[in-house]
Amino acid sequence: MHLGVQYLLGQEAEYLAEGDLTDENENGQLDRSELDVRRSRTTFLQPQFGVTFRLADTD
Repeated sequence: MHLGVQYLLGQEAEYLAEGDLTDENENGQLDRSELDVRRSRTTFLQPQFGVTFRLADTD
């Protein structure tokens, strides 16, 4: 049996959330001021769980 945690070091990312694209001034273009650009770090902990089975040799 294996239990563990892996720490994955990331960077900062910029992204738009679903529904954030709205043309507020209705000019047919998305200006930078109309975009709600979000920023967050991409670092996270990844839990790990594993089980190893050994089958009997059939020689």
